[in-house]
Parts: sequence; structure tokens; C-alpha cells
Amino acid sequence: MAIFSGKIIEAYFANSENNTVEVIYREGDKAINHYLAVDFNNQDFKDLIAEYDTDKIAEATIARNRKYAQQLSDMVDAGIKAKTDVKQRISVEDFVKKILEFDHNNEECKEILFTMKVQMFETKKLKNSADKEQKSKLRSAKTPMDLLIEYKKIND
Repeated sequence: MAIFSGKIIEAYFANSENNTVEVIYREGDKAINHYLAVDFNNQDFKDLIAEYDTDKIAEATIARNRKYAQQLSDMVDAGIKAKTDVKQRISVEDFVKKILEFDHNNEECKEILFTMKVQMFETKKLKNSADKEQKSKLRSAKTPMDLLIEYKKIND
């Protein structure tokens, strides 16, 4: 009788070759793992399949692999979501200062200018405007102040 007989919690193939089985069994209040080679001449393996047949081992392996694949996918999705959901927020005071003291070499300033342009082109005022020349001036504005001045010139 194997050390895990009557105490098996789970058994599954431990490798992609399916030639090793990991048996997790209960020993008191602990879960113990034990590895066995797939060997139909080995008594421990015979005891295992008498209690937990090879179809059940295969099903447990598939379920376990699916579970881990889903966990991995969830972690990757969470990482992607965290990277794409990060929005840089600045205070109103900092925003006004960045506009008034615009620095072409500052990445944060450039990001503010770009964001302003994107937001402007999403407004009804620009979506409904047919003035291509004025829209071109907005796209080529080099500072937030220039951008606001050109935006003001567009007819509603």
C-alpha cells in the first residue's frame, strides 16, 4: 500500500511527456506532494491508478493546465490594462503654468499640447467645421497659447 493510499487530494501529470505523476495527498492537516514515474510494474503506481485512474489523472491535468493558463492570461491582461489605463494627471495650477511657460524641450509640456489638440479635434466645433486651413493651423500650432488663439478663430 502506497504512502498516499486513501488520502489523495489530487493527481496529475507533472510534465509534458506525461511520464511523471504528481500526487498531492493529505497527511494530517498538511498537503504533501509525491512524484511517481508512470510505470505499470511499480506497486505505488498500481496503487495510485487503483484509486485514481489514468483518465482521472488526465482530466485533472487538463483542468490544472487550463486554470494556470487562465491565471497567466489574466495576469498579462491586468498588466496591459494597468499600462494603458495610466493617465497622467496634473493640478490646475501646474497645467496653467505649463501653458504660460511652455517649454518645447519638456516632455510633459509636449504631452499637454498634444492632448489639447486631440481634445479640440473631438469637439463638435471642429467636427462640424469645413475650414481646412484653420484646422491645419491648429495641427501645426507650436504652443498651447497659439493653439487656443487659432481655435478661437474657428467659426461655430
